[in-house]
Amino acid sequence: MSAQPVEVARPPAGRTTIRAQALRTLVKAVVADAAGVPSGRASVTLEDHGGSLAVTATVPAVLDPGSPAMPSLVDRAAAIRQEVADELMRLVGRTARPVDVRFSGIHRVAVRRVA
Repeated sequence: MSAQPVEVARPPAGRTTIRAQALRTLVKAVVADAAGVPSGRASVTLEDHGGSLAVTATVPAVLDPGSPAMPSLVDRAAAIRQEVADELMRLVGRTARPVDVRFSGIHRVAVRRVA
């Protein structure tokens, strides 16, 4: 049995536009998800940086008393930066560089107890 060539459907011609407010809202949700905080606790500013999207994110530091080993804030910020860059490339096809993460305040994760 020989392999048959497969025709790949091409998308119809057109343009996709993402308005600034929609992009800001999307980036804010991605940042909040990466940081593990509610969306209302995250803020972002966006700028064009030579064709890349410069992101400045401000989120509270998450304190989880139930976690056996909390990563340092430096490690946490690096993980947030990487996740934001990866997700923005996946979702909107934009390179996010630089991604600056600033911690402001604390978000405490409630300890759940089993009765």
